[in-house]
Amino acid sequence: MKGRPFRCSCRLNGRDEYKDKRDDMKREKKKAVPYPTSPTRLFFVLLLAIFGLEMLIMFIILPMFFRGGEGVVPNIVDSLLLTLLIAPYLWIGIVRPLRHTAAHLKEELQKKAEELVAAQEELVRKEKLAVFGQFTETLRKSLEFSRTVMNSINDAISVIDVSDYRIVGCNTVFLKQVGLAEADALGNRCYELTHRLTEPCRPPHETCPLMETVLTGKYSVAEHQHFMRSGEKMFVEVSASPIFDENGKMAQVVHVTRDITERKRSEERLRISAEEWQSTFDAISDGVSIHDSEMTIVRANKSLGEFLGTPSQELIGRQCHKVFHNS
Repeated sequence: MKGRPFRCSCRLNGRDEYKDKRDDMKREKKKAVPYPTSPTRLFFVLLLAIFGLEMLIMFIILPMFFRGGEGVVPNIVDSLLLTLLIAPYLWIGIVRPLRHTAAHLKEELQKKAEELVAAQEELVRKEKLAVFGQFTETLRKSLEFSRTVMNSINDAISVIDVSDYRIVGCNTVFLKQVGLAEADALGNRCYELTHRLTEPCRPPHETCPLMETVLTGKYSVAEHQHFMRSGEKMFVEVSASPIFDENGKMAQVVHVTRDITERKRSEERLRISAEEWQSTFDAISDGVSIHDSEMTIVRANKSLGEFLGTPSQELIGRQCHKVFHNS
């Protein structure tokens, strides 16, 4: 049976847990790669430290052992010259290799961070697929169970869209009655398949339970004559039950058709038999009556009514002694 499309939304405490995970991964990605101190900045820090050390030696340590000196300005100039002399060797020997190493390390860390984020995204994707797979499997089993239940019912069942009378679902008994495959039956209007009409059933000929249910919003039932694929007529009892959507609006109707052909034939045979019995009973020239245990007349033929001057139907229910003996 065809159904409406569905949407799967997995939520935790009113929020989308997968969206939260993606946001967390983005934040982790931004924090994943540390940015160490710049080698250039380190170079100038080292130069400043060397200059400071030289100034310490020139103005504090050396005066402790040697008296006199060249003066403040020459000492500062000497310290600057010595620092500038050391700077190229410091850059070539320490800072440049360190910059290369730092760049390589940053690249490697960036790759590892991207791999970690990709692995986390893959894990979240698999978790989401697992949840979706479980939901899909549960839905599949539910649909299979519903289909099994519908196909196990001996009545013809169809689900009809109230907006256009088109069949959107049915069971195997219905398909057997109309002589069509499910793909061919779905999408047809109910009255086209069961009544061979071009418009819905209308009073006074037949009352449409579907129309009655749409008008009242309640269960309705009626007796119809349907046509089978072979053209043979069948007597059916048709009932309609409403299906409401999430907004409380009637969207579809469950249409159940029960084959009562044998019951109607039996009723017809009983009717004919009763008429034949009554004809035979009335054909008897003598007045005949049938009484129950209380001496109440339950049957009287036509001859008795004519003999008593009273229609035979008026004798039924009266006690025989009051009719025959007036006592």
